[in-house]
Amino acid sequence: MNFSQGINERYSSTKSLTLIGHRICPYVQRVVITLEELGLDYDKVDINLSEKPPWLKHYSPGEKVPVLTESGSGVLFDSEVICEYLYNKYDEQRYSVKSLEKANHQAWCKYSSEILNRFAQLIYSAKDNEAIDRQLFDIRASIQQLTISNFKTPYFSGDQFSIVDAHFAPLFRYICFFGETLSYDFIGPRSHLLVWIKKVLERNSVASSVPVSYNRELTDLIMPLNPLLYKRIRSPHER
Repeated sequence: MNFSQGINERYSSTKSLTLIGHRICPYVQRVVITLEELGLDYDKVDINLSEKPPWLKHYSPGEKVPVLTESGSGVLFDSEVICEYLYNKYDEQRYSVKSLEKANHQAWCKYSSEILNRFAQLIYSAKDNEAIDRQLFDIRASIQQLTISNFKTPYFSGDQFSIVDAHFAPLFRYICFFGETLSYDFIGPRSHLLVWIKKVLERNSVASSVPVSYNRELTDLIMPLNPLLYKRIRSPHER
């Protein structure tokens, strides 16, 4: 029995694709959005990252999610790799994309990961006001590199939702959450970026990639990890 079959049996999955994730993980959101956009049938299993299953370390070296299993094929980890694999295998339009454009998409996907990592540092590592303010400043500077010359509207490539939009969607959700709860302006006078953010977050695949209680769950996650950041947050559900 291969691993993907074992996972399917362990979690009573009868579908060929099974996504192992966490309810509000931004990297898992990327894969959920991609699966939904491609119209693929899949099962999603959320695990408790504070009590990780022992098998996780064998298939994700950093014991991180997402992990995608495909019956008869195997296991993948890392959201960028998983999304690229799914688009290349299941999206016929992807085959018509020129190599240079694909490479450009990959570069912007990686840039979105760099900014997401800064948000992770804000949550997990910035434990005093100076560190929090410095991290917020660095995030804002990174976001403001998204000038109008980098993308079209309403989506990154124009009218067509792409793998880049799927990668930036969780980042946009962070921008909205922390921008509102901390009263912090990440964007500045960049209306074209606001158009992109609004259009992406309104998309059905993006809206359904997190639970309706996302803001509360994110706030609850932050509380024990970074009490000072938690105190600075004015969460919408507490108003």
